[in-house]
Amino acid sequence: MDSASSFPEDEISRQFSKRVSELRESAEEWIGRPVEPEQKLLRDMIFLMVALGDQCHGARAALRETAAQCRKDTTEEIRESRKLIGEGVKAVETLKQVNEKTVDAHLAKLLIRIGRDISDSVQKSVDLGNKRAALEIHFRTVLYGSIIFCLGFVFGHVM
Repeated sequence: MDSASSFPEDEISRQFSKRVSELRESAEEWIGRPVEPEQKLLRDMIFLMVALGDQCHGARAALRETAAQCRKDTTEEIRESRKLIGEGVKAVETLKQVNEKTVDAHLAKLLIRIGRDISDSVQKSVDLGNKRAALEIHFRTVLYGSIIFCLGFVFGHVM
């Protein structure tokens, strides 16, 4: 029942592990006067909390991956946009020597291409942001749900 042993240790993970350890200590004191079904139930609850913590750690790792991928994709898109802008500048300089109608046609095509590429880039960034927001909501829901469940159980059992 060691919590999140495969995940990198950070401040949130340390706090979670500390709280689970404190709960285990309290449970051990209470279990020192065991009533068999209560003892098993309390151990199962602690195991469930650790499992939920592992799921939360997994969700956080997925968020980190999504953020890293978002940064990578954005960097690539910026690089590509700069390249396209550079091509556009070169094209404009070359087209200055051609008649005005040809310049207008090439410039319009280039602007359409740049517009599409920027639009695609923005859409990718929005999609990655939406995925991250959905993962954050899922993480919070799982965490708060497990806390409420455990508190409700403990208070319901104590009262």
